[in-house]
Amino acid sequence: MNKDWNHIRRGDNQALKRVYESHIQLLLAYGQKFSKDTNLVEDAIQEIFTSIWTNRENLSEVQSIKAYLMSSLKRKIIRKVNSSYHNRVDSTDENYIFDAAIYIDDENVNDENQEKIAILKSKIDQLSHRQKEIIYLKYFEGMDYEEIAQIMNMQYQSVRNLYSRAISALRTLISIILIILFSKMITYSQLWSLLLVNITL
Repeated sequence: MNKDWNHIRRGDNQALKRVYESHIQLLLAYGQKFSKDTNLVEDAIQEIFTSIWTNRENLSEVQSIKAYLMSSLKRKIIRKVNSSYHNRVDSTDENYIFDAAIYIDDENVNDENQEKIAILKSKIDQLSHRQKEIIYLKYFEGMDYEEIAQIMNMQYQSVRNLYSRAISALRTLISIILIILFSKMITYSQLWSLLLVNITL
């Protein structure tokens, strides 16, 4: 994929198209973790790709196009949200909102498991937004610490420390997760997806 990046720098618009098409769904999903305003997210993505093409001759080399795009999108959306509310929240600040999520079809859940799921949601809700984000990036997007550090604008060791704190906070959920798994309600991989999609915390 970095080959496409070098082609963009040399003026290959087909390479830009390939990068756009291979990342657009990821960017839409990630952008909506910071804002539910679909138009705002789509505008931000469009502006990023327009800027890439306009400034293609001055682009630096990147280790990960995915991390570069996600980092750029996060900063742009936060700026747009701040502008709309006439306030300022730095993307390195704990105050920005990251929408992690749990969704489970109630029809497939008995009363006993409803209670366990409610506890699960409550525990996730206790994580900071940055802890939610790092869990999302690590487990849902499969990103390494270097990529996460770029996206979250943090030092490598700080990312590892944040991840450790998030995992420590979630350890109390292990027994609940195992009970749900043994009930055959959902698989392990499905559970992680359910934890991280479509509900505002």
